[in-house]
Parts: sequence; structure tokens; C-alpha cells
Amino acid sequence: MTFAQLCEEVRRAEALPGPLGSPQALGPADYISLASTFSTFFINAVPTLFLRNKNEARRLINLIDALCGSRLVSNLSTVRL
Repeated sequence: MTFAQLCEEVRRAEALPGPLGSPQALGPADYISLASTFSTFFINAVPTLFLRNKNEARRLINLIDALCGSRLVSNLSTVRL
């Protein structure tokens, strides 16, 4: 499951408003909620993030921080170029 797909699944499960690309995209509180719900995370196809992707990079860092803070087993894999 990709990061975008994970966010969409959570949005549907929690009936959160708006699409993933909206200003209401997932944030730190949502990641903590995810971390308290699941025990293991596998996130595939994490893209290479450049300086122009600061917002996306910040969200990914917040997700990783929430997962580590909850001591979850997590596996992230990147996209091959």
C-alpha cells in the first residue's frame, strides 16, 4: 500500500472530509491516531522528496515520528528510479 492509499483508507474509515490533496490532508494528530490503532505499518512506494516537496516531506517526517514514538514495527520502502 502506498502512502497516498493509506491516507485515503484512513480518511474513508474515519469519514474525514475532503480528498488527500486538499488543505485538510492528514497531520500529526491523525498519525498519532493511526499509530494507536495499528501495531505494524508497511508503506510502499515512498517517493523521493526534493526541496520543492517540503510540505510532503514534513508530513512524512511527522508520520515516522508518530510511529517511532508509539514503538510500532514499521517498514517503509522507496520508489526505484
